[in-house]
Amino acid sequence: MRIPIVPVIAACAALAGCAHATTPRPLPHNTPRPAPHSGILWTDDIQNSCGEAPYGFSQIQLERPIGQAVGGNDEVDLYRVDDPLGGPGFALKHIATFDNNGGSRSQAGIYSFANATFDELVRSATGVYIAAEWYFPEVINAHSSTDSNPWINLWDFHSVSNSERWHTQPGLMLAEDGSMRVKWSWTAVNHETDWSTVTLPVGEWFDIEMHYTWGSESTGCAGGTTVTLWVNGQKTLEQKGVTTRGNGHDSVEMYMKFYGSANNGNDWQPKPSVKYMRNVRMSDKRIWR
Repeated sequence: MRIPIVPVIAACAALAGCAHATTPRPLPHNTPRPAPHSGILWTDDIQNSCGEAPYGFSQIQLERPIGQAVGGNDEVDLYRVDDPLGGPGFALKHIATFDNNGGSRSQAGIYSFANATFDELVRSATGVYIAAEWYFPEVINAHSSTDSNPWINLWDFHSVSNSERWHTQPGLMLAEDGSMRVKWSWTAVNHETDWSTVTLPVGEWFDIEMHYTWGSESTGCAGGTTVTLWVNGQKTLEQKGVTTRGNGHDSVEMYMKFYGSANNGNDWQPKPSVKYMRNVRMSDKRIWR
């Protein structure tokens, strides 16, 4: 089942650096299943058989090359399909081409000015917990050393005012070496993390969850805020004392992304690359149980 998407251009940025390296393989996983609980305050609309794009998200965006809005095609797309592993229900299929012809963007966004639950949670003292299920059918690999030119952003937050946009605040970046490790990069103020030791599973559905608090010392968060990422309930990244909100910023945008470029380095393989997503949900407490 394919639902065509009408994309809209959004602001973007590129990261940089290139070299060849021996490709480490991602570690095997035996995925446990999280139990549902009553604390879920918002879910996407992907499983609604009568639902239509953008499936509960505020907006879906496609660009190829980055900066040029397009309709879905063989090189970039985002649409609903049956569970690719043959289970019940549906998923959203991201298709993107990460090459030296401008890269591409396939993403679904949730905006605080358009989603009342997200707005309430990001403005709360406890912040927002957001979880999703992802599935990568293949390893995504630029056959390059880490911190080189090619880049892919999988999930990020923007903190925004009328005069300023902190995109990638933070952004979850994929390692270029095929290890399926991740790190956080930032547009402003904060330093990026080291690469994770935990790797993203390949060939199976897995659960990924983030705790995000929007703030800074100047907005009342003494010592800055803490952001945390878990994969299948295992803490994968945590960064303390960070600034996620600039002075005068009045809204937050969250993007489930598949966005990147070879950036004058090696093209990412496979080409195009594919990522599936489903079961995006929000809470004011840990979602994995």
